[in-house]
Amino acid sequence: FVPKISGGKAVYVRTDKSVFPNFFENTHYNHDDAVTQLYEDKKDNMRFDRCYIDIADFENSMKQKVKGYTDAFYITLPLIQTFYKETETYEQTLDMVNAISKHMYYAMIEGGNLFLTKMFLRQYIEANEDNEKILRESIENESTRESVLKKFYKIPKDFE
Repeated sequence: FVPKISGGKAVYVRTDKSVFPNFFENTHYNHDDAVTQLYEDKKDNMRFDRCYIDIADFENSMKQKVKGYTDAFYITLPLIQTFYKETETYEQTLDMVNAISKHMYYAMIEGGNLFLTKMFLRQYIEANEDNEKILRESIENESTRESVLKKFYKIPKDFE
């Protein structure tokens, strides 16, 4: 029930083609100094990057890429599981949004989406006029603001 802004309008994300991240699930752990230190020796194996294949040695190149992805998956799986355990309820999810919103990386990359997520979750958990006021004052473009508010007003009716 949390929309994203696309083309100046609030739209729901309902298809595989329109999926976008509200959170970068496990990566906030990668920015935590304690976790980074814990995984320091495995840091290079913790990413899923573009697939470069050496055509001259295709079979070996593919095996290396598969091994890299498999290693990255098993290293990050506990972090992903921790994230989902920490966001099982709407209240926990709101706490996570508040925590990662303070991180410069997320504020830059996902600031707008995190803000909408925060406001819609706050309204869903406990409808409050302050939520509407903050949302109304935060969106400068009038048509975008009205599009977002139209979906915002439906939260208690559509999702209780």
